[in-house]
Amino acid sequence: MPYMRYDRFHDYFYKMSVKDLQEYMENLLIALKRVHEFNVIHRDVKPCNFLHDRKNHKFSLVDFGSAQALDKESDSLKSTSNEHPSDESNSKPNDEEVTCDDKNEQSTPIKKEIPAARAGTPGYRPTEVLLKYVNQTTAVDCWAAGVILTSILSGRYPFFESRDDSHALDEIITIFGDEMVRETASVLRRNVPISRKKRPLHLRKLCICMRNLQKIQNIPFSDNDTTTSNCDNCHQLLFNCLCQDSEYNTDFSNDIYPANVYDLLGKLLTINPHNRISAQDALQHPFFQEAY
Repeated sequence: MPYMRYDRFHDYFYKMSVKDLQEYMENLLIALKRVHEFNVIHRDVKPCNFLHDRKNHKFSLVDFGSAQALDKESDSLKSTSNEHPSDESNSKPNDEEVTCDDKNEQSTPIKKEIPAARAGTPGYRPTEVLLKYVNQTTAVDCWAAGVILTSILSGRYPFFESRDDSHALDEIITIFGDEMVRETASVLRRNVPISRKKRPLHLRKLCICMRNLQKIQNIPFSDNDTTTSNCDNCHQLLFNCLCQDSEYNTDFSNDIYPANVYDLLGKLLTINPHNRISAQDALQHPFFQEAY
């Protein structure tokens, strides 16, 4: 591979303009679309594997050491297709359990490991990988692209910092809620005992809150101001509630990023891999049709 000069993601991700972000994500998705056209999952999509020369506007997706080919007929991984049939419509739910970790609740231990595809880098693995779902597809890479986008929009890198699969699943539940994870586990025929209830957060509110790094608790309020109560789900003050179902309206007029990029984010971070947007379809998203 020829040498390519590149800038460290850590040095620029938090100060990207809308135009910079559009160019970065478009080129990442173009690279993934090309890889996926060959029925290959990269499996290790992350900032340090997507080189970016900001001065010359060059991009390169690298490190295919974890890449895996898909069976064209079944869309399952070739390396696992002999052991696990791709058609699970007539099979019973797998009895191996995968649990999320909650330090405030007692979690059911994982019974035993089952053969699964290589998981890639912690923090960029989607639900289907954490649940050890056999028939993984190129949707794995699209989730990772969504995690990268989340880091840019939130100014937090890395965004997910789990130390194992249980904690990683718990992080996902904290943001997307337990119901969606339960539903996806059912669709994928995986058994996931979850020890707590959690409502989903609003992605745009969450990203803005993390990017601003403001401590709302330090702002003085009147003693009789009832809005200073904390939400029992996101634990923020009610008027700053990050929950998707919050009754408090948020003013997004000062957000430096447009609403349509958060719509793209939601499609990339769809929990159910069968419903997650593909790289090809993502390139047709309205966010890439606007000139910034």
